[in-house]
Formats: sequence, C-alpha cells, structure tokens
Amino acid sequence: MNVLRTLALLALLSFPLLGATPKLLNIDFGNAAVAPAPTGPAAIGADGDRWNLSSQPFIPNSHLDDLVYADGSASGVGMSVSNAPGAWVVPGTPPMFSIYAYSYGGPITVTLTNLMTGVYELYAYGHGERNDLTTSFNVEVADRQFGELSTENSNRYQTQPWQEGAHYVVFREVEVVAGERLTLTASGVAGGSPFLNGLQIRYVRALTTPPATKGDLLNVDFGNAAVAPAPVGPAAIGAPGDFWNLSSQPFIPNSSMTNLVLADGTRTGIGMSVSNAPGAWVVPGTPPMFVIYAYSHGGPIVVTLTNVPTGTYDLYLYGHGEGNAAATAFEVTAAGVDHGRKATAQAAGWQDQPYVEGTHYVLYRGLAVTAEKPLRITALAVEGQSTPYLNGLQLVRSGSTPRPLAIQPLSTTFTNSLRVEITGGPAGSTVYYTLDGTEPLPGSTVYSSPLILRSRAELKARAFVGTNSVSETVSAEYVRLYPESEGLTKEWRRRHFGDGYIADPRSLAEADPDGDGADNLREFVAGTDPVDGLSGFAVSVRQVPAITWRSIAGKTYRIMRRESLSAGSWELFRQVTAEGDSTRLVDADADRTWFYAIEPVR
Repeated sequence: MNVLRTLALLALLSFPLLGATPKLLNIDFGNAAVAPAPTGPAAIGADGDRWNLSSQPFIPNSHLDDLVYADGSASGVGMSVSNAPGAWVVPGTPPMFSIYAYSYGGPITVTLTNLMTGVYELYAYGHGERNDLTTSFNVEVADRQFGELSTENSNRYQTQPWQEGAHYVVFREVEVVAGERLTLTASGVAGGSPFLNGLQIRYVRALTTPPATKGDLLNVDFGNAAVAPAPVGPAAIGAPGDFWNLSSQPFIPNSSMTNLVLADGTRTGIGMSVSNAPGAWVVPGTPPMFVIYAYSHGGPIVVTLTNVPTGTYDLYLYGHGEGNAAATAFEVTAAGVDHGRKATAQAAGWQDQPYVEGTHYVLYRGLAVTAEKPLRITALAVEGQSTPYLNGLQLVRSGSTPRPLAIQPLSTTFTNSLRVEITGGPAGSTVYYTLDGTEPLPGSTVYSSPLILRSRAELKARAFVGTNSVSETVSAEYVRLYPESEGLTKEWRRRHFGDGYIADPRSLAEADPDGDGADNLREFVAGTDPVDGLSGFAVSVRQVPAITWRSIAGKTYRIMRRESLSAGSWELFRQVTAEGDSTRLVDADADRTWFYAIEPVR
C-alpha cells in the first residue's frame, strides 16, 4: 500500500499544477524577508500559477538559475538583475505588486538567457506608492530594439483589475532566437528612480523566420579608396557602427570582390563583380557613402552578387549624380526572375538628408533569392543622360527593415485629453519632437513615452543619430474641442470668439480672456464684453453692502454705482488696488439697494 501511495504521489508531481499556465514565466521582484512568492494570475495567467521570487534587498546584483514556468516545470532560463538594491511597499495592492525593487540611481537591468526560439509578450510591472512614481521600460534582444513604454502618472495603480498603462506595459511581438539575450531596462522618469514590481514573459508562437540582425545586412559603397575610406554607420537603413564594403575601381572597368563582410563584421562567402564602371566622381555636400559614385563611359553598369544565402531580401540601390537630372534607372533579376525597372527622380532633393526613396535610392522589396543563382543589378542611363550613376547598395533580409517613423493616431480632434504615440524609426536612433509646428532638431524634446495632449498641438517628429537626421519629419495636428453646455449660448460664444469658438480655449465658461477678473460666465450674465478689459461687470448688492469680485493682484479697479441698471448714470464710488485674486469692499454708507459696476483702470 505504501508503494502504491508513493507511485501515485510521483505521478501527480509529474503533471503540471491544476489550472497553471504552461510556457509562462512569472517573476516577482519582492522581499523574501517580508513575504513569500505569490501564486496565481496577474494581468495574465491562471489560478495556481507559480512565481519566481527575485529577492535581493540591499544587494545591487543577483542571479537566478533555471526559472520555473507557471506550471511548475523547469524552463532552463537564467536571469540576472543589476542595480536594484532597494525594496519598498505599495500599500493595499496584490502580493506581487505590493513590493517593488528600486535603484539608488540609474536604471535597473534584467537580463534573461536561454529562452527558446519564439515570439513572446513581455508584461513589465512598474509603479511606486504615489501617482507620480512611474517607470519607463525598454526591451532589447541582440541589437534589436522593441521600443520604450512607460506606466502612467495616475491613481489607477491602486485599483483592480490589472490595467495596461497603469500597473504595467506590454511589449508584443518580441522575437527571440535561441542563444540570444533579452534585456529589459527599467529607467526612472524625470530624474527619479525606477520601480520594478514584476515581470511576466509569455511564449506566444513559434518563430518560423529568424529575425534580422546586423548579420542580415550587407552594405556596399561604390567609392574611391584613393580619396576616402569606406564609411561606417547607417544610410536609409542600418545603425551606428555598421561596416561597409568599399568597391573601389576608378579607371578599371571590371572588378570583383570575394567574401564580402556583413554590417556586423561577419565575413561571408558572398562574391560581387562589377562590369563597365571605370569612372568615379563626386556628389558635393552629401554623406560619405553617397558622395562618390561610379559611372560608365557609355552603356549600363552590371553588378552581380553570387552565393547570397537563400532567402527573401529587400534591396536598396543608390544612384544619383551631381545635378537634378543626373538620375539612374535600375533593373534587377533574382533567381532568374525579372523584377522590373525603377529609377531615381530627375529633380531637386538629391543633396538633402535624410535619404528619400525615389530621390536618392530605389527599393525592391521581397526579392526571392537562391544561393544557386546570382542576383543581378543593372544600372542604366535615364533620358537625357549619357551614363548611369552608382553610389551604393544595401541588401537586407526581409523583416529586418525598421518600421518607418509614424505618429498614431494621425491628425484628429479630441475632448479633454488624447494619448499620442510615435512609433518606428531606425535602430539606435533618438526621436525628437515639437508641439508648436517647428522643425524638430537635436536639442528638441526627446520622445520616450506616449504623449498626453490636453490642448491644441501641431506635432512634428524626426529621428537622429547624433546630429545626423536618419528619417523624414512626420507630423500631425490635433485640435481640442471644448464643451458647449456651460451656461453660455452658442450665439454668445460665436459673437465674441468667432466661428471657431468650439476649438478656442478662450471660450470656456471659466476663462477670463480679457484679464479683468471676471470669467466668461460672469461676463455673459452681466452682458459685458469678455474680450474688453474695460467693459466692466455689474454686481447687485441687497441688504448686505459688501462687494466681492475676482481680481488680479496689483491691478486698480474703479467701482461705480447707481440705483438701477436702466436709469440714471453711474457715479464713481471708489478706486481700489487689489492685493490678491479676490477683493472684497464694504459700502458702509449704502442706505438702499445699489447696483455696482467694477472695471479695471488702464
């Protein structure tokens, strides 16, 4: 009987916990001296889910081996935490959230190793015990960035159920290949400390096509080694430090290169031959890769790439000379398939930055390439030109091209407030933005988390690497609409603020556009002009001869009175200089009902 009981117990232990979630890693950044690891769900998960407790108060750096999945099974995943010596409490919240780790200065870094290949979602929990104690997170796998998200400055962190943006942020579609490290960085907002309560990592699906890295990008500069070395860094795509192969052959019509090197410095078996390109000349005032081009003395230039690994690629071809008309037409054949002709524009803009598709380069997307057949590029002269111009090329596996910089939502109207996000942009770049319609530059505000707009804005954003722009400027306009049901009529608002009054904050009932101490509602009731500081407002005083009005400290007001609003003229009663935002005056001589008019003195 004892043997049977032992076998039954072993059988039970070999199965996942009842209701627990497989392929979900839960991590609680708590304090084992105060509370054990919690169980159960947070924003995701199920009853009985296991949590790994990362407990390290007063120890800045720690490591956990072989984290367990929510169902209790071993994952083989390791985790290190750096710069998180502190631990404190968020009162009245669930066990996982109620204790957070924090740094004494600088970001907290969490590094995960040995994740299986796949697509993941990351739920990062980060909020302290006050509305303003928020955290900004970013995620990086190898050299791929997955953006920056922040929890919000509000009291929603005290309530349940769990709410995205309040308690946590979510990084979706995070692609990981076995052997790659995933790094989560928690940074403080506005110079404060970061707060890290918990982390959930959910395996979503298999990764059928490995994500692109620098190892999927091939750069070739058709320059002149006698004049300038090969450039480094990005062009239309890429990142700081990217390697370029320099194809330098002035006065030599035909040349070849073997074992081209990828952007990350990896040597490959890819070969390249160039035929009919003896010339080299200059495009003044342009970046290093673009500034020198190869050209023919007549006829097309042919570039042939061999031994390119089988796959799907995007091909960027740069071709423009030193005049508006000096464009180039390209034809591409991949795996024996003709992909047609595309040409750069015979127009201005070829000296400008950032690189623009159709001006500096043409783009062939989704080329199916096989290692057995060459990839052939033909550069041809366009109408009115005697020769083609070939500055450079970039070949990148499809999927590794960064998303273009974009604003979501686009131009719109809103009431009260609106959340706006800036997404995409080249890897390694910094996005700067303005809200007044001016062009963003390094030194403008850095975009780090979604914007909450509460007034009219003309948003512009642009990505930079250092002081070099690496994207076009994107823009959107937002107009706030103000409510009409505030005791003011549409006709009154339209008369004083024009047909666009609904988007004019001066038309709000509590606004005081003429600065005379009377808001619009009081001006409306008194029948005075809300945009004329000398159009006073009337106050009727009955029984108690005391007058009180909203005022501006230091401004002098003229108080006049008469027995009725319809008869007689106003008589000057007194002048008063206000000492604060509210002024009270007692008419001790009043022996009957008076009407008072109060107006500022110029």
